[in-house]
Amino acid sequence: MSEQSGLDDGALRIVRTARPPGLSLAGEIDDVTYPALVAALEGLAGECASGDLHLDLSRVGFCDVAGLRAMVGLAERLGDGRRVVLHAPAAPLRTVLRVVGWDDARGLVVDG
Repeated sequence: MSEQSGLDDGALRIVRTARPPGLSLAGEIDDVTYPALVAALEGLAGECASGDLHLDLSRVGFCDVAGLRAMVGLAERLGDGRRVVLHAPAAPLRTVLRVVGWDDARGLVVDG
């Protein structure tokens, strides 16, 4: 992934990626880092007007349900056949997505 600017608050690192367009996330997504995640997701959606949005979760050690809901909510709002692709979510994240029924949410693809 080609990287651009981002945020690193010590608990969560968010880096914009150019190819594919999206975000690379590393660290923990919880009630403290949630606002930064939401801001980054909204910024990404606003700046990338077409095509799929890719979220690299391979370096996320923890993500609470609110963080997952923010990602799923973005996928549901995109429309026009666009999708949010979650790359390499850890097994516990895939389990939570499946248990709450978000793994087949409209506009969401879980990859790897």
